[in-house]
Amino acid sequence: MPGLRRLLIDALGRAGDPKVVAEARVRFAAREAKAIDPSIRPAVLNVVGRHADAAAFESLLSMMRGATDVESKWQVQSALRQVADAKLQRRWMELLMTDELPPGEAVWNLNHVAAESENPELAWQFIRANLAAVYAKASPRGRVYVLPETAAPFADPARADELMQLTKAHLDAGALYEAEKVADWIRLKAAIKGREQQKIVEWAKNQTLKK
Repeated sequence: MPGLRRLLIDALGRAGDPKVVAEARVRFAAREAKAIDPSIRPAVLNVVGRHADAAAFESLLSMMRGATDVESKWQVQSALRQVADAKLQRRWMELLMTDELPPGEAVWNLNHVAAESENPELAWQFIRANLAAVYAKASPRGRVYVLPETAAPFADPARADELMQLTKAHLDAGALYEAEKVADWIRLKAAIKGREQQKIVEWAKNQTLKK
């Protein structure tokens, strides 16, 4: 079951399983001599990207720039969106603000860094600081999704409020539906998180009292 194998590699890579990370790095390093199995290639690249050092990051950039088909290019971009190292994540986002990629492609990648990396806060602050320039790259329709997609990973009511404030300040009323939908989702997650945390606290207290 190649699909299941790919999913397992991806999941274990996200969890930081040392054997999976090491094997992915070995296969990536040997890719010129032995091509990575196409059925697991996206997962291997994702693992390498998530745990990339500066050298692996540069190799991924070279792969993206040398890709001759859309599928390969998007697979590498997926890996780059997942980079966990904060400095490298910032480098990727700064590169997306250049003319390296077509505007629509660059904005799509920018929108999804928060959800796919381990640093959603860094992505949010970067988008906030460069919002005018990101909007300038995006199509009129695409602007509607920039802030909501970047905010979506959060579970903090204050972030939901910030999302709405920024949307109202920078876009017209037509953008409010998408922002409100995501703001409601953020608030729902925050409520569930608060409820479950309280249950854990109560359980811990009960366990202590039993001793």
